[in-house]
Amino acid sequence: MQASALAATMTSIEKARLKLLTVVAPARLEAVLVELLQAQSVNGYTATKATGFGQHGESRAGLISAGNLRLEVLVQPNRSDAILKAIVERFPSEGVIAFTADVDAVPLSHWP
Repeated sequence: MQASALAATMTSIEKARLKLLTVVAPARLEAVLVELLQAQSVNGYTATKATGFGQHGESRAGLISAGNLRLEVLVQPNRSDAILKAIVERFPSEGVIAFTADVDAVPLSHWP
């Protein structure tokens, strides 16, 4: 498929404009984070193990620590600030970081 035909196909897809909310936190907080998200009417998430190095030092799972997790949810843009606020209020010093990014998601029918 030529580039112009591909570009025309991509622009004709109906997409939902959403926020991708990403939370990186100690894995031991997963249940509490999920509870917080459910209280904010979030009805789905993806969680994966996260390793890396940053402000809080190196994070790896080991005998003492379960490491970190990366939790991602897609939310309506008007909900993201309330969820970020709830995270900041609940975890002021737990090594939890959260951020959002604008995304286009398909299929549109999945997000009312």
